[in-house]
Amino acid sequence: MKTRNSDSLDFHEVPVWRLKKALNAAYQAGLSAASSPRSK
Repeated sequence: MKTRNSDSLDFHEVPVWRLKKALNAAYQAGLSAASSPRSK
């Protein structure tokens, strides 16, 4: 991702509930990956 030196282009407004949902999804994915056996 490149810097465009424009706050409206470089910083995206994200509602707290959307950020919470994304963090929760990442956490759940990590839990699933950690608990599943690895295939080699």
